[in-house]
Amino acid sequence: MPRLPLIAVQACWTLHSQAGKPSGMAGQSSSKGAASKAKETREERLKKALKANMARRKAQARARAENETTQTSGKEDE
Repeated sequence: MPRLPLIAVQACWTLHSQAGKPSGMAGQSSSKGAASKAKETREERLKKALKANMARRKAQARARAENETTQTSGKEDE
């Protein structure tokens, strides 16, 4: 049996060691901890964006309501 160079042996071992894993790409380890942490940070970012958006919309609604009351009271005086 011919001896293979060390690099070829390592490559074969890597391919065979990843054969039983259901993940998409060999050599990548999927960490549930990192994925859940990324999901939490995304959820926190979305939560902050939603809160800022709601505050902006409430301020706009208040400004419109105030503008309508001043316009209607101004027309009654005339």
